[in-house]
Amino acid sequence: MKRLPGLTTLLVLLMLAPCLAENSSFSVGDMQFSTPKGWYSVPVPEGQPNTRAVIASNQPADKQAVMMFSIVPKKGRSLEAFSSATRRFIIKEMDGVLEFERKVKLDGAPAHSFVYEGRSRNSAQGRRKFMRTVVERGDSFYIIHGVADHIPFAKYAGTMENVVNSGKWK
Repeated sequence: MKRLPGLTTLLVLLMLAPCLAENSSFSVGDMQFSTPKGWYSVPVPEGQPNTRAVIASNQPADKQAVMMFSIVPKKGRSLEAFSSATRRFIIKEMDGVLEFERKVKLDGAPAHSFVYEGRSRNSAQGRRKFMRTVVERGDSFYIIHGVADHIPFAKYAGTMENVVNSGKWK
């Protein structure tokens, strides 16, 4: 049987199409973010009532990075108080080690960023690396949370930070 010229090329392009697609964007509350090339939306896990969106890199689970986007009510808490509670949670509940934290702004809004290593809630995944940015806006905190195993985290840290920095208020 004779093969059609270019069929292999067409098949390769179809398989790579998700990776070659232009960046898309998605909204979480009043904020819009860019989705990196090769990343896709994932259903929000059950039991995560504040989580509005989840995106993941197009890799097998052990090489994948995941980002979750949540909105929680301030309930009278300041950004400093919420950041202190986050720090305590990382250290005590996750047996975590903070690599760094800093005050930042995200599209003009006050924010606090953390990078840390800790025990995942899913015990089968063990210790992982995390990036979390908490943004104060109106009566809410927007939480942008990235996670990956140690080696993939090094690969994806810049991409995850770019997603955070892509956040723009509508």
